[in-house]
Amino acid sequence: MITDSGSWDWGRLGTLLPIAILDRIASIPPPQLNLGDGLVPPESQVVFFSLPFKDWLCKNLFTNSVMDKDRDWLIRFAIMCWLLWKHQCRLLLESEVGVMDDVLVHGNWLVRECSRVAIGVRGES
Repeated sequence: MITDSGSWDWGRLGTLLPIAILDRIASIPPPQLNLGDGLVPPESQVVFFSLPFKDWLCKNLFTNSVMDKDRDWLIRFAIMCWLLWKHQCRLLLESEVGVMDDVLVHGNWLVRECSRVAIGVRGES
């Protein structure tokens, strides 16, 4: 929930979250669109990072329109959501600040490994 200029969208966040959570969010820089480099094609990043959560989740779980050329998108999406969730939990619950690039590198490695296993199971070459 960021604005087109890249800052937190306090209007939307303020209607959804209590002030205590908003205070925590204020201490965290908003995500940058370039974090999707290598994960989300540049032409899809604005839509990918700006949809309301429910729409974003449904679009990525039930359709392949954002990544229609990536046959392993569901694997990639699930792994990246899981890693980003873990990263955010560490930040909020343990005050452990990680490097987002590490999350993406680890995620891309996991995607390659899962895809390799899936190809072996499906018998593709």
